[in-house]
Amino acid sequence: VAVVAGLEIMLALVGKANDSLDAMNTLERLYDAAKSKKGKGEAEKLTRLQEQLESKKEIRAHVEETLSSFFNSIIVHRHRDTSPEIRTKSIQAIGSLVLQYKSKFLENSYLKYIGWALYDKHQDVRSAALSAIGNMYEDGLANELEMFTSRFKDRVLQMRLDKDKSVSVTAVETALSMAQKELLDAEQIEEMYAMITESDLDIRHAAAGFIQSTYVEQDLEKAFDQASKKSKKAINKEVFLLKGMVELLNAVAGDFEELQPMVDALLPHMEYLQDFALLCDVLAEDDSGDDTLNTSCKTTLANMILGSFTMVSGHDSVDDGTQRQGKAKKATSSSAACKAACLTLAQRMPGLLRKFATDPKTLTPLIEILQRLVLTFFSSNDKT
Repeated sequence: VAVVAGLEIMLALVGKANDSLDAMNTLERLYDAAKSKKGKGEAEKLTRLQEQLESKKEIRAHVEETLSSFFNSIIVHRHRDTSPEIRTKSIQAIGSLVLQYKSKFLENSYLKYIGWALYDKHQDVRSAALSAIGNMYEDGLANELEMFTSRFKDRVLQMRLDKDKSVSVTAVETALSMAQKELLDAEQIEEMYAMITESDLDIRHAAAGFIQSTYVEQDLEKAFDQASKKSKKAINKEVFLLKGMVELLNAVAGDFEELQPMVDALLPHMEYLQDFALLCDVLAEDDSGDDTLNTSCKTTLANMILGSFTMVSGHDSVDDGTQRQGKAKKATSSSAACKAACLTLAQRMPGLLRKFATDPKTLTPLIEILQRLVLTFFSSNDKT
């Protein structure tokens, strides 16, 4: 209790220090303005402003001295406390101090405690350290954190594979903050993309957010704008983005036949992954086009279609710890979306089967789609 109270006092003192700093800035502006004026009473005004400024400086110096005393007596000793809760609160406090009072705490002598906490044996402490780091990058402190980054970046990226799921998720989110500040190289970014293949749903969702914010919103959007400027004819943006996503999944998950878990995670960001007409049309494209997907990518796309249809039809085949109710599956199977998907796929499937008749890798998921079509959605005329 005493430690928590001490940390709260520190944060309250930061507010006092900031108030003094704001007052000092105001008084300095008034002082500079008064110096440029001449007239009766100006000298007295300057003296009064100078006295007020000195008073605020003394208050700030006293607050900073008190903060240093609290830091040395509480955090320096308690960041290694036997209680993981105390260690976690200590790291959270340092993160808050850095953001709220940068002029004092944005120094490596304070930041190192956050870096050391990345190696803590308890998951809550590791997660708190990652969150503090991510918040600092999001606050635009990448330049000030250059030395810290060079020392601890590799550790942050390694933590995507942490034994604790919550730490892995936070590590991916922190890596995104770093990537948005252009602190990761191409290889490191691809390692984060590969997290979309993890078995845990929450980790896949974090990876999907990383992919959306970096690969889609930056790389693909920029590539689309450039291609649109060069092309003499209009380019379908959804087709362009879809092909980019197929190429990415082929690179990081090309060896996976079951892509439903990846599609599930990506879908909240990419609704076109359940536009079955679009998916099938891209798969059916003539192989002679300049931007046509290669054979390996087409196999990946066929598996993506299967994965997306698996979700719509309620035939989830992957158990990643998420409990799904049979009643919900039944409702999904009878939904309008499932019916529309079945009708669209049934119309396009004959052409796709002919096209890939000699390509067993692509043909296999297409046949599985056929087997999963809900026949009750078809009229007697449709079944012929």
